Amino acid sequence: MSKQELVEGYICGDVTRRTFVRRLTAMGVSLAAALSYAELLQPATASAAPGEPLLYETDPFYEGQLPPDVITQAPTDVTATSAVANALVDPNLQQTEVRAELRIAGAPTWQSFGPVLATGDTDRVVSVALGGLAASTAYDVRAVAGNASGTATGDVVAFTTAPAPAPPAQGAA
Repeated sequence: MSKQELVEGYICGDVTRRTFVRRLTAMGVSLAAALSYAELLQPATASAAPGEPLLYETDPFYEGQLPPDVITQAPTDVTATSAVANALVDPNLQQTEVRAELRIAGAPTWQSFGPVLATGDTDRVVSVALGGLAASTAYDVRAVAGNASGTATGDVVAFTTAPAPAPPAQGAA
């Protein structure tokens, strides 16, 4: 989601204040600036003529009724054949399954790893082991989190596996 889409979603009431601030900070905006933007950009209130449907409702979103929030983070512990995919996930008070999806960079199909269960009401780092990777290969990874209210997909993060270890040197005779 781009900053423009995020701002539009917040103004329209489609993105909660908490998610707006969290995603801005994940995009590199300081927390103070993100909070200031949230105060300046109050969600729109729309009212319709009698008998007309509302375009945007300002009823608050309730925790426990929201899909998870997920931000893909850079993989760690990258070797020639494995890595650990990481994501920042807010389950929004629902049992949430988190998976890592992996593909060779630019390939059309994704391979799924996991799931790992997450619960609670705060951001938490969720890690999923990735195995069977090829040495010196560029990969794309993304986090996918789903609960009873919906599924969210994090942005794609690129990484490259380490080169294969050198074979042992043969001893001189």
